[in-house]
Amino acid sequence: MAIVKDIKDIILDPGGRYYLPAKELANLSEKVMLVRRGEKILFLTKEEWDELEEKELKGLKGAVLRRKRRSLFSSISFEEIHTGNRLHIPSYLLEGGSN
Repeated sequence: MAIVKDIKDIILDPGGRYYLPAKELANLSEKVMLVRRGEKILFLTKEEWDELEEKELKGLKGAVLRRKRRSLFSSISFEEIHTGNRLHIPSYLLEGGSN
């Protein structure tokens, strides 16, 4: 099950990592797809990402498909959960304008 967090609620340690509480960690695998949507970050498993990607791109062609892919892929990161239930969140997902 995807986890959705407001960007303002994500607090990072000095190393740029977010601590995943046990109840959130139970819903994820060792690797997590982080997706920015507006002012929120979605924490997805690979399977959930595949479903989202298919849904977002289904039926699109040509320039519309390229624009959507560019938008979708500019706001993601595939990260591994580290020891101590910590997950690196790249600064480009937390800063700047919303996607």
